[in-house]
Amino acid sequence: MAWLTTMKIDSQGIYTFKRKTLSSSFDVYKGSTLSGAREQGNRPVMNVDISSISSEMLVRELPSMKSIVTARRRRWTGKGYYDVTVGGRTTSLERSSVWSQKRSFKLLNGTSCLANRKSFAHSASFVITNQRTGNTLATFENCSWAMSKHGVLRLHAPELDDDNIAVLFMAIIIMVRLERDRRQAAASGGGGGGGGGGGC
Repeated sequence: MAWLTTMKIDSQGIYTFKRKTLSSSFDVYKGSTLSGAREQGNRPVMNVDISSISSEMLVRELPSMKSIVTARRRRWTGKGYYDVTVGGRTTSLERSSVWSQKRSFKLLNGTSCLANRKSFAHSASFVITNQRTGNTLATFENCSWAMSKHGVLRLHAPELDDDNIAVLFMAIIIMVRLERDRRQAAASGGGGGGGGGGGC
């Protein structure tokens, strides 16, 4: 079974996303810099696939390519959702419009969360908070000017178990996918805009 994996996403981890050439996927390294990973001889620990030709997104352990968490777009149900599945359990994150700034979802343990997009001229960053406490659980900072470094994900949720951490990780990936869709729609004349700076 794909779920039988020893890979655990660190509940207080920092992960750097590296774009793969000619591919809709990322290799994920521990730490906040690719140069630091190279200097220490570190290899990527995960692969993220957000292919535009599929309604499914995958996070796989490397080098085994075992599935850690998946998300699949739920179609023909009125309001759009992504179903996030880990360890055989599923929760949902609302898709809404690609222009939406905020999306709500619940973790597997019932915690209500809000994923918020902060827009800049050439990039966007994301923050996930616990709706009850207001505490930040995860952030993603887009590296708008880097050649291969796409962004840095930081987790701040030591109170959560492994499966709920995997849901948080996938929620950020869904926001990254929707941001890419938003920019593609804007480039083709669908609207959009931003303001401010951005960076990494």
